[in-house]
Amino acid sequence: MSTEMERLEKRLAVISRIAQVSNAALGYDELMKAVYEAIAPFFTHEVFTVLRYHRADELLRVFFGVADGGKPTPTKEVSLNGLSGAVVKEDRTINIPDLESRSATLPDPIAVGSDKVQGSWLGVPLRIRSQVMGVLSISTPEKNAYGEEAERLLGTVADQLAVAIDNVRLFESTRRQAERLSLLNRISRAVSTKLDLNDLFEALYDEIEKAFDHDEFFVVLHDASANELDVIFGVMNGSRLGQARLPFGGLSSLVINRGKTLHVRSFSAEKGNLPVPHMMLGETSIPESWLGVPLMVGKRVLGVLCVMKNLPNTYDASKVNLFETIADQIAFAISNAHQFNAMRDAADRLSIVNRIGRVVGREQDPVKLAETVHREIAPVFEADTFYIALHNEEDGTIEFPFMTDEGKRVTIAPVPYGDGLTSTVIRTKKTLHTHNPDEYARASGVAISYGSERDPVSWLGIPLMIEGRVIGVINVQSYRSNAYTDEQELLLQTIADQIAISFERARLYQTARRELEDRKLAEERLEEEKNLLRTIINHIPDFIYSKDLDGRFVVANAAIATFFGFDTTDGILGKTIADLFPEDEASEYLDEERQIVASGKEILNQEEHVVDQTSGKARWLLVTKMRLDDAHGTPVGIVGIDRDITARKLAEDEVKRYLAEVEVANEEVKTFAYIVSHDLRAPLVNLKGFSSELKDSMEILAPHMRKLIDGLDESEREEVIAVLDEDIPEALGFIETSVSRMDGFINSVLKLSRIGRRELTMQSVDITTFIETCRQSLAHQLEARRVELIVDQLPTTVADPTAMEQVIGNLLTNAVNYLDPERPGRIEIGGEKTPLGTRFWIKDNGRGISKEDEEKVFAPFRRAGKQDVKGEGMGLSYVRTMVRQHGGQIWFESEPDVGTTFFFTIPDQQKGRNG
Repeated sequence: MSTEMERLEKRLAVISRIAQVSNAALGYDELMKAVYEAIAPFFTHEVFTVLRYHRADELLRVFFGVADGGKPTPTKEVSLNGLSGAVVKEDRTINIPDLESRSATLPDPIAVGSDKVQGSWLGVPLRIRSQVMGVLSISTPEKNAYGEEAERLLGTVADQLAVAIDNVRLFESTRRQAERLSLLNRISRAVSTKLDLNDLFEALYDEIEKAFDHDEFFVVLHDASANELDVIFGVMNGSRLGQARLPFGGLSSLVINRGKTLHVRSFSAEKGNLPVPHMMLGETSIPESWLGVPLMVGKRVLGVLCVMKNLPNTYDASKVNLFETIADQIAFAISNAHQFNAMRDAADRLSIVNRIGRVVGREQDPVKLAETVHREIAPVFEADTFYIALHNEEDGTIEFPFMTDEGKRVTIAPVPYGDGLTSTVIRTKKTLHTHNPDEYARASGVAISYGSERDPVSWLGIPLMIEGRVIGVINVQSYRSNAYTDEQELLLQTIADQIAISFERARLYQTARRELEDRKLAEERLEEEKNLLRTIINHIPDFIYSKDLDGRFVVANAAIATFFGFDTTDGILGKTIADLFPEDEASEYLDEERQIVASGKEILNQEEHVVDQTSGKARWLLVTKMRLDDAHGTPVGIVGIDRDITARKLAEDEVKRYLAEVEVANEEVKTFAYIVSHDLRAPLVNLKGFSSELKDSMEILAPHMRKLIDGLDESEREEVIAVLDEDIPEALGFIETSVSRMDGFINSVLKLSRIGRRELTMQSVDITTFIETCRQSLAHQLEARRVELIVDQLPTTVADPTAMEQVIGNLLTNAVNYLDPERPGRIEIGGEKTPLGTRFWIKDNGRGISKEDEEKVFAPFRRAGKQDVKGEGMGLSYVRTMVRQHGGQIWFESEPDVGTTFFFTIPDQQKGRNG
């Protein structure tokens, strides 16, 4: 009886202590510690564990534990496959006196504290309203440590502990609900009073910071048009982050696509099933706990509200629910702010459009009109570049009346229509909007160079359209991605629609004004040209006139008016040739002019003999007449130019007479030259013979004269010896030299005379052959003077072969003879076809010819420069005569000490004999 009473008192003491602890309204940790301290003395144990059953996850989590002599057991999850799981699943107490010899039907124990799995183990279920909420277990290495009394006592403790835990849960739930309601009320007040998103997010974060354990917090909006994430608010480790844009992806994209909360309890454990998250600036690793809730209005996902912690399992279901409720309120706040901003932007747009409308209706200057548009939209658009382009269809160009680049006015010349984004907008008649570098690279064509020449990223071009026709483009550009929203695009389209008619009106006005100015200038220029033309034709001695289809003069210059006896041109206008010539002569002219109009065949340079109607004298005219057509090709009359060639005809007759006289004189000169040369040769022969006979006689007399000289005194002897030995031989030598020279002159005259009378035989000749022949004959001189002879590819020509061989031989010999002996010689021979025939040249690097000697070059019997080259000075005279016989010309270019180039031409000839 005494023992039973002790057991009851023991149980009552434990129950009483637990009740006291439960009534103290402690938290979970304080409750569990107090309960453990109350019951620990009553049980032999090394491990004491309270495990909570999480029905949704089908696992046990260590709620409280002590092991190894009082050390707290770390929080961990335990599967239902062990002994504690068996207690939960079977909803009964399990007492194992000896773990090593337990029943085969029991599962293996799972060590919670010590690694030892031996001795005694006792586990009882924690029940609330007939449902198992967990397990209370104790264990010790001793065997058979727990009997029926320990089971009943631990069961009683479990029942009381379950009630105490549930009470604490209810208390904590009530407190958290109050705090949650208070938090939501504060957030609700912020949402209802703040339209500025930055102010709203700052107020929100003040509450998040108090309510959520976190390292990072972000508000991310989804830009669907750019398919990007816009991080509009962020805090990392207590520091505010700037706004950033990220490619669509990562964990936030998963929330947006699904429209559901994403709760990552342990990223390292779950990352295999998740997309790669974005690393924010400053992050070195992905947080273990990641909670993202969609910001939704209706079924539309605006973005994601995110909170993160670098520890796993940071947020329980209550925190998730609270965060979802906050996200709902913030989503509506963001939507309201967007609507407010949209209304405000719409008002601003309307104001801009109204202001532009008031100006554009009055402005006629495209540049000032563009300046006004730019001034109004500049505060609304982030534009690194702005321009208005106008399409000039007539010239096929794009003009830029106004452009700014990086805040500076830029002027560029019109560019060809066809390539580039501006041309694309004009061609497609559609708005072109690139949001990022990839889109710009795909869309861009040939770039237009201006300003900094940097490529933009955001490019927005709107066509300026009038009745389905694109007259130009309004364009804004930015170096930043996604610089322009859909609302801004709509605004620019509205402005484009409004200003298009104004630019077209301004263009038409400017065009009309230019046309008027051009027409005025054209009329003034036309009048000036008419005056100039009238002045010119009135001072031209030729007869210039035009007649209509009836033969009446409609245009006439002073010369033809004077010819017909009129003082002014007005006198002849309206008259026909029948009014000015006798009837039969006039009829002939009129028939001729009617034939020109009918056939279109002109009369060119026709000589006509007429009688001057005022003086009665004969006149010769060179007549040109042709039909005159209007712009449509319809004949309207004739135009004519008659040149008075009376003086020329008289001069031609005079020239013919002179030419005949010259021809006779030439023949007489040639005959005279031949006769004189022939008559001079006879006395020369006699003179040469007698001088030779005197020389021979002197040789015979010489020995006899020596004997006679010996009888003379010394002075006489010296005088006679000087005469015999010096004077007489010298005189004979002079006679012989002069005779030879005179003979050479006579031969040259005869040769020149023969050349003048020689008949040429024209045939195709290869000049290269003559050069090679001359090269061989001059081989010794070429080698001695170290001459480099260069012969180009020479064209063939039609000429007299003998004459050409003499021309080439004389010129090439001259070039060799007059080389500078102080330096190696260089002679180049070339030729080319020209419209007038074939031109050849021989170029040397010889002595050259001075200015004062140039006139001697082609003169007979005269030579230029130093007289150290043998010859009579006739070579170049022969050459000129032979070239002239071919109808060609010869000339030279020379520079002293540099060299000389001789040129000669051979006109195109017909093969055969040419006298």
